[in-house]
Amino acid sequence: SAIGDDSAAVEQDNAALFRTLATAPAKPGAASVIALFRILTPPPDAEAGLPDQFLWLRLDMRDPALNTLARARFTALRKAIELRLPPLPLAPATAARLIEAQWQGAFNQWALEPQGHLIDYVTASLADWFAAVLS
Repeated sequence: SAIGDDSAAVEQDNAALFRTLATAPAKPGAASVIALFRILTPPPDAEAGLPDQFLWLRLDMRDPALNTLARARFTALRKAIELRLPPLPLAPATAARLIEAQWQGAFNQWALEPQGHLIDYVTASLADWFAAVLS
């Protein structure tokens, strides 16, 4: 089935993401968290394919098997964020969830109103988040 094919492809993507998260520099600090997201954000030469990634999000929401795989990605990402967090006035799990939401929101904003390159927009958005929380 098409969903079965999709699940196999997403399982491969998840495995690649888990390897990336495991091998990314893990020194605690805002710069380390932002660097992690720079690794995970498509580079300028891949920006044209961003709308297709939003189609995957739709499938992740509708198909239970794909949703399970998506939740595994988010869980792994949040744990990777927690490992890199500087001291914050928030519980690590809360901070990781909010930082991931900031990244996702920056993706959406940029997709609708592109300004410069996505990776720079996301980096600036996360730097602003840390500046606000750490001030």
